[in-house]
Amino acid sequence: NSQLTSIGYHAFADCSGLQSVIFGENSQLTSIAEDAFRGCSSLESITIPNSVKNISHHVFDFSEALEEIIFPDQLDLSDAEGLLSGCGKLTAVHLPADMTKMPLCFLSDCTSLTEITLPDGITEIGDCAFSYCENLRTVRLPKSLKKLGDMAFSDCKALEALELPEGLECINSRA
Repeated sequence: NSQLTSIGYHAFADCSGLQSVIFGENSQLTSIAEDAFRGCSSLESITIPNSVKNISHHVFDFSEALEEIIFPDQLDLSDAEGLLSGCGKLTAVHLPADMTKMPLCFLSDCTSLTEITLPDGITEIGDCAFSYCENLRTVRLPKSLKKLGDMAFSDCKALEALELPEGLECINSRA
């Protein structure tokens, strides 16, 4: 629906039969509220339209079948805490180029995620951002990174190496 401008709180939460969401080419969607697709256990992929300017926290958490998500480049997800936590089959995340911070628990418990490249411009990786991503092997950190939060990579048992950028100023406990 090209007239749709927002998706509200819990709009599709726990819709276990929802497999895909397709937004029209001329989508006017600008915001997706907290928990909108939380626990959609059959949702496999989603492309967020370019018109979206605000995504709240925990929108997709525990959408266990979600394998791929694509965000528009002009979207700042700095406040989207727990956005994709518990998405156990997630293997591909295309993060926005304009992202400046990886928020709290953003990708925690994404057990199928094996690699990720963080966009240039990210200055902070929040607490528990990648915690329990037990198969995460490769993380490409941007040169702009200044701070690693508490437990940012806690229990990432497969993580082989991290090349820390020269400008990194702070690594918090159990990062």
